[in-house]
Amino acid sequence: MKMPFPDRSLHPGESMAIPVLFLKTHVRGYYRQSGGYWSPHERHGGGGGGGGDSHPSPHPRLAPNGKPSNLNEAQWHLVRTPEFKAWFGDWEKAAVNKFLNGEPVAEMHGDEVPKFHQVRDLAKWVADDWHVRHGNAVNNPQLGRIIIDHRSATASIGHGLKAIKAQGFYLVPDGIRQGRVLGKLEKKNEASPDAYLIGAPVKIGGEVYKLYIEVRKDANMQRMYVHEVVLRKPQTAFKIAAASSSEKAEPHAAHKPGAIRSLAQSIAAVNPDSISKPVDENGEPTPKAIQEYMNLHKAQPTQAQIQAGNYKKGHRRFRGLDISIENPAGSTRSGTDPDGHGWSIKMKHDYGYIRGSLGVAPDGDHVDVYVGPDEDAESVYIVHQRKAGHWKDWDEDKCMIGFPDKESAVAAYLAHYDDPRFLGPVTTLSFAGFKDKVLGHAGKPKMIKSIPLLFVRAAA
Repeated sequence: MKMPFPDRSLHPGESMAIPVLFLKTHVRGYYRQSGGYWSPHERHGGGGGGGGDSHPSPHPRLAPNGKPSNLNEAQWHLVRTPEFKAWFGDWEKAAVNKFLNGEPVAEMHGDEVPKFHQVRDLAKWVADDWHVRHGNAVNNPQLGRIIIDHRSATASIGHGLKAIKAQGFYLVPDGIRQGRVLGKLEKKNEASPDAYLIGAPVKIGGEVYKLYIEVRKDANMQRMYVHEVVLRKPQTAFKIAAASSSEKAEPHAAHKPGAIRSLAQSIAAVNPDSISKPVDENGEPTPKAIQEYMNLHKAQPTQAQIQAGNYKKGHRRFRGLDISIENPAGSTRSGTDPDGHGWSIKMKHDYGYIRGSLGVAPDGDHVDVYVGPDEDAESVYIVHQRKAGHWKDWDEDKCMIGFPDKESAVAAYLAHYDDPRFLGPVTTLSFAGFKDKVLGHAGKPKMIKSIPLLFVRAAA
């Protein structure tokens, strides 16, 4: 089926310079709302006109590691949109996950903080120590100046205290300075102050921990300050009763209950090795990858072109296969079912067909493929799709390439359909065998002619 690209796609012939006007408004607006980082001028209430509602000035472009980005402004904003990440993979979470599981940025013996019987005495000692060693503030590359004072120490200790956490306060300034901003915590309501989470791997007494630091923006004083500290061993799950994880633990929370836990878990769920497309030395997508995405998203065919199939499509190579991309990841694929009902689905993976191939479906179309992120996948999984409304009948094949195993291939397939009955038997081929069958004979590929028979036998 030849389906339309989403309205957000670029028109043919547009260059990277044209979308900048769009990105400066729509994309930057999205990024602000979803937790983007502010410039020092913005953080302290600056902006044209001096009013609270004034438009903020542009912020310096930083990579996840806190270093200046290699991307221009249009590229920097584009790679942070949900549409780009749906196609590329969530490279930001992958980068911080790799960082959190990397070498500790700071360490201590574990006996630097004395034992106190009263929490208020510990809070005073921590605040005094911070002041002596670091002053009352430290700088984070992405969030800027962050206050660490008696108020910060008292608020953090008040959310719960164990002996190891007491020691962890000693490393908070280093965690702020050398850690990464993991994201913006989801607000409890519109009146709640902005809250961000910083993370850093640290070592205490020879043991490695993940240090999470919640930083809030004081709306009245226009400053950022430490509000909560959480210490976790690697692979240790957050419990619902953990500090900042429940209403009971933090009755006046700025963010939704469990927000710290949810953000940390969402980062841990992204495998850095799942990002197969290239990133630069700072961990950001390369300009070459961005251009590939732009090429895939710039065609906007008319409805007549869609029906005829004679519109310009995106294109990519996958281990020697020449693939036309009809619907890139992040776009919307739509159509009409046999009963005349419209349907649409947001694509999780690139979808198209292999050029120069011939499938076994009655329509004689090319071989349809969903392209996953694993270019080293050893197998191809061919889904023998069932016919809507006639669930015992075979309809056509969908080939899942770039998926590490059958389970992930089936999950990816089902993510694009609203009825699991579309899923028929699944045939597994080696990638080399699949490629040979697709490209075996010039002009007359030898795709598996016995597939319909296999399907009928399996369905019987």
